[in-house]
Amino acid sequence: PTDASGSVVVCSIEGTRPILIEIQALVTKTNFGLPRRTSVGIDYNRVNLLMAVLEKRAGLRLGDWDAYVNLAGGMRLGEPAIDLGIVMAIASSYKNKVVDEGLLIFGEVGLSGEIRGVSMAEQRVREAEKLGFTACLMPKANLDSIQGKYRIRLIGASNIKEAMEYVKNGPVGAYAVVTLQDGFDDNMKDDDIAELNIESPDYTVSAVIYSIKKDKDEKLLESFIMTDSK
Repeated sequence: PTDASGSVVVCSIEGTRPILIEIQALVTKTNFGLPRRTSVGIDYNRVNLLMAVLEKRAGLRLGDWDAYVNLAGGMRLGEPAIDLGIVMAIASSYKNKVVDEGLLIFGEVGLSGEIRGVSMAEQRVREAEKLGFTACLMPKANLDSIQGKYRIRLIGASNIKEAMEYVKNGPVGAYAVVTLQDGFDDNMKDDDIAELNIESPDYTVSAVIYSIKKDKDEKLLESFIMTDSK
């Protein structure tokens, strides 16, 4: 659904084929002493484990909130690669922030909050691009082997705090070509990190910019940026 918090699309592998499916989460204030947790299509204990990770590692106070997690379409999935999607759906509903509908998510989440690499990452990215997704949030461990092969924007995260920035900062996937008039550092290398403030008709941008690429002649930066929508 468009503009609905708590909804994300994940990619799972069934056999050798990638399957894209929607995860929905609804987080509401509990009316009783013991919060209610319900899971449909996803292992109940796994959802509880990931909520505990969110509390401990991301600071979300979920102890007095009910949580309902549903896998759309009546399917059942048990692959750990959907962990990050579950985490993002719960965080999105809790914060009432919409995750960009053009974003595909996959990655396994560990107890320390780290996002672990998964198998067949390239097949997942290829399927996402084929189906028209504009960005993919994935484990940073899988990023290097795929970067530059596809037109889809790839976002690597090494832990859930990094991934949560895409919930906190709103829409993901704005692509900017920034010309620096003054203060350009000729020693800046590819993949350095810079902070810029940019005004545009659709976005007010004040964020860390990743994957900086410098054109030596025109001095352009092509950047994947996190944004706050106006």
